[in-house]
Amino acid sequence: ILCLSGVVPTILSLIPAIAIGPIIFIFGLMICEECTQHIAQRHHAAIFFGLFFGVSDYIYTQYGASGDGNEGTFAMSRGSALSAMLWCTIIVYSIDRKWIRAALACVVAAGFAAVGIIHQAEAIGDDFRAGTGGNIDSTSPFEFMMGYLSMGGVCMIYWVLQTYFGKQTEPGEEGYEDDHGYLPPIEEPGVDDMFDTWWDPVMMGKETETDDAAAMKESDEDDIALKESDDDDVEA
Repeated sequence: ILCLSGVVPTILSLIPAIAIGPIIFIFGLMICEECTQHIAQRHHAAIFFGLFFGVSDYIYTQYGASGDGNEGTFAMSRGSALSAMLWCTIIVYSIDRKWIRAALACVVAAGFAAVGIIHQAEAIGDDFRAGTGGNIDSTSPFEFMMGYLSMGGVCMIYWVLQTYFGKQTEPGEEGYEDDHGYLPPIEEPGVDDMFDTWWDPVMMGKETETDDAAAMKESDEDDIALKESDDDDVEA
């Protein structure tokens, strides 16, 4: 509603420009704190790694420009939000040793890098092998794509090792420490299967409404039957 009414520019004009940075910074800290409270501790590294792309975007915007020796910062700043989501996905699945999913995330990232949606100034540039920002010595979309595909290949290698050379004993069993097989994926109830049950509260609510409606209908039918019985008694 605010955007459609055109009030947003008015609100922004009332906020001093010097205050915008601290406001964004404080909200960012609050969001990070909220994340650390509601996700597993082993995934905290993914949160802070994801901030790297936003920091690169800020540094490039404030202090650097492509062609001035800042091609790395430039590449990490382009599509920073999408890059952060993709890298957080890859890191989380790698930490949980779910190599198939991590490999799929790498393939998706490779696709975005190939068409220039991330790491490039524009999507689907003129030259697939041209360097970032026009610098022939910097990384091209093709090289970014191959880098992500290589990561996906490494994930698949780990999946093969995990599948065919995994641990044969469970934690606590005799010989577990001497079993040098590859660890299985981390499965956490309530996290990995959250989408299997996330709609259950709604369905339970519908069932409750259905039961209430059925009970109300039955009550109405009883009232009608009782009324008819009373009418018959009066006539008698």
